[in-house]
Amino acid sequence: MYQPMKKNEKEPNPIPSPDSDSVNAGSSESIVGNNPRLTESLGNGLLAGHENSEKVLRESEETYRKLMQHIPDGLYKSTPEGKFLDVNPALVRILGYGSREEIMNINILTDLYVDISERKVGADNAILEIQLIKKDGSRIWVEDHGWFNRDEQGNITSHEGILRDITERKLAEESLKNSLSLLNATIESTEEGLLAVDKNKKITLFNKRFFEMWNYPAEFLFVQENSDMFNHAVQKVADQKQFIKIVEDYYQHPEKSGYNEIKLIDGRTFSRFTMPQKIGQTIVGRVWSFKDITERIHAEEALLASEDKYRTMIEHSNDLIWTLDKQGNFTFANELTHKLIDPGNKGLTGRLFLDFISPRDLQTFMDIQYRTTSGENCSCELTITKNGIKKLILSINTSPIYNHGKIDGTVNFGRDITDRKVAEEALEEKMNELIRFHDLTVDRELSMIELKKEVNMLLNKLGEKDKYKIVE
Repeated sequence: MYQPMKKNEKEPNPIPSPDSDSVNAGSSESIVGNNPRLTESLGNGLLAGHENSEKVLRESEETYRKLMQHIPDGLYKSTPEGKFLDVNPALVRILGYGSREEIMNINILTDLYVDISERKVGADNAILEIQLIKKDGSRIWVEDHGWFNRDEQGNITSHEGILRDITERKLAEESLKNSLSLLNATIESTEEGLLAVDKNKKITLFNKRFFEMWNYPAEFLFVQENSDMFNHAVQKVADQKQFIKIVEDYYQHPEKSGYNEIKLIDGRTFSRFTMPQKIGQTIVGRVWSFKDITERIHAEEALLASEDKYRTMIEHSNDLIWTLDKQGNFTFANELTHKLIDPGNKGLTGRLFLDFISPRDLQTFMDIQYRTTSGENCSCELTITKNGIKKLILSINTSPIYNHGKIDGTVNFGRDITDRKVAEEALEEKMNELIRFHDLTVDRELSMIELKKEVNMLLNKLGEKDKYKIVE
């Protein structure tokens, strides 16, 4: 905590305490009144032109003395061996001591310094940022503007200086340093390529991912002209005119933000998002963000192709396919469903499936709908009617539709079994008729056997042989 004075400069006396005789008497032998460096630092020029006036001198010295007692920076004078000769109240407060007398008794070398090597004896007119230890053991950062006083032979006789607590500033600097480190790590770890330019289109920042995405050669690492990097990028783009037009439009309208997709000649696709960089409400530059979305584009194209394929399959299926919400309203129906259930009308979406079911099958459908929306796969047969007239009979299989793990409807596959049911009914009728005929035939056959037995018995009584051979 010092700053050297010039060699052979006369050393002033210690700072007088507020209650000392020298202060009360207006002594000119204090660090305030007699040290030209501190005098200059506290109020350069107040004594100029009045050196011959004792009254002005005393008034000026009193002014300096009051400044010393009330200035927020700490003032000190100490010996080379590490003892304070004088301090002002601010230094006592900064270092956390209870009184001037208490701080005067400490050893500067052992009680204050975190690193004693920072007390650089011999340093001339130094301004240092160092850590000191307060009375309670906590550490603070200070800016120490100190100097040496020397005798006529050039020997150091004392140290004087001004001490300022910069702990909050150092903490803020450390916090900013950590924030910048985190920001830099975030910028470098993102999968997006980032480029920032100022209002004059000078490059202020780009990350490694941006460099890799556009395949810049190594010499571009030191390029600051945006035009050079821009021209390199233009050569990679499939539609160069559109690329240039969009970029120029953003630079002509600094307040604009926007998104678009860029196809490259190598088959890749980049998304590009840009927005103005602002400090407060002032635009100071522009940030560009690029992301390789090639895989996503291919996946979307494959999905669209797959969707088209399955839509074609559904629309040309020989089965009726429809979906219902949990309340039983149509949410989708393929072409065959429209054709067979409600042909020529305004469509099925939003209409109740119940409206097309035979009254005798309503309970069956309601049971099936409840079970399916509870998670079951079900099957049933329902009769479809219109205006109370039977139209067709469907064999239906139902499954729940899941949306983010929750059931929000059903998908239904129906097959027209009207002809089969008619054939089954006709077959059943024929079978019933055959059974009736069979029953009649069997009864007749039994009657004939009994009659033949009776004839044989009568012949036997007449002493004749059986006329009929009986097979039972």
